[in-house]
Order: sequence, then C-alpha cells, then structure tokens
Amino acid sequence: MRYPAESKWYGVSICFEESFLDSFLKIPGVIFDMAMFKEMLKDNNTGLEFKISKLPELELVFYQILNCQYKGVSRSLYLESKAIEIISLFMEKEFFSRRRETAKINLLLQDREKLHAIKEIIIENMLEPLSITELARKIGMNTYKLKIGFKEIYGTTILNYLRDMRMET
Repeated sequence: MRYPAESKWYGVSICFEESFLDSFLKIPGVIFDMAMFKEMLKDNNTGLEFKISKLPELELVFYQILNCQYKGVSRSLYLESKAIEIISLFMEKEFFSRRRETAKINLLLQDREKLHAIKEIIIENMLEPLSITELARKIGMNTYKLKIGFKEIYGTTILNYLRDMRMET
C-alpha cells in the first residue's frame, strides 16, 4: 500500500491463532465451520485491510483504539477487547451474514431419512426433550447438518417444531 507522505495514516493489525476462535466456538448452539472461514479469508485477495476499512460499524471501534487513554494492564485489556470486537464485526458482516444467504446444504438420501426419523424421536421425547447434540448422536449426524437440514426440509427449527408439537398436544 502506498500513502502520500503528508497524509496521516493509522493502522491496526490483529493476529490470532486458530485456537483463539475455537475457545469461543465451544459455546453450545454455536454453528461454525472453520474450514469455510479459512476459505473465505483466502478468497479476500484484495486484503482484509481494504475490506475492513469499508465497514462503517468499525469506524467507532478504530477511533476508540486510537484514542485509548488507559495505561498498563487496563490498556492491554481494553485493546484486546476492541480487537475481539473488530473480529466479531468482521465475522458477522463477511462470514455469518454470507452464510445465512447461502445456508442450503446438499442432503444425501440417507441424511433425509435420518431427518425424517428425527421427527419421531422428538415426538417420543416431547416431555423430556433431548438436546440437539443428543439428537445428532442418536441418528449419527453432526449438529450443523441436523439443524440446517431439519430447517431446509421442514421449514422450521427443531426447537420451534418441538414447541409446535407441544402446543398441538
């Protein structure tokens, strides 16, 4: 990148290990495909610097970083939290929102049969419902495919289906 010598230019670099994201993604109910996220980063041949600078939500965050008045440990914690905020905003805008637009997945015949079986399992365990993870284990499918596939076939989430069945009963 080149900038005129007389212009003011500020930069913020954020580097993190894959394990950093993993620590946040172990929260129950979080759906995240690390391989797809890495592919999305590779697809950004123009550079993240350019892409991030185009997100208006980040203007305030960068201003707060540049004008941080804290010292010592407080400064480190504050700047780390702002880095996490930048990562969060970037992921929401460039990854999760993109995923929501293209959420359809290819389901094999066996997957569709498993998803049809899930309905019966949900109804049988209506009074003491199984968790999404337990349902996934019971039919031998990962939780992501279970959630997305169920919604694709039935047009509703597993929890909404359970609620509707309870109301109907």
